[in-house]
Amino acid sequence: MVADSAQLSTTLTELSDDDYRGTALAFQTGIGFLLTIALIRFLTVMADSVGWGLAFAVLAIGRILRTAAMLRLWALP
Repeated sequence: MVADSAQLSTTLTELSDDDYRGTALAFQTGIGFLLTIALIRFLTVMADSVGWGLAFAVLAIGRILRTAAMLRLWALP
């Protein structure tokens, strides 16, 4: 999962305070790039240890967590 995805950016834009919206989006983008760099490094190390199949399967955890978080957010008033 990349933290600067379109769904998360839209949600952040709609839910953030007007005074801090730009700061929140900049922070989210920075975190997104940081996570991307870390995951690329982690993925290559893991693939060397256990193979590419399991390494890519680990990425599914992020997708599951993102989906759960978005569903929880939509359930809020």
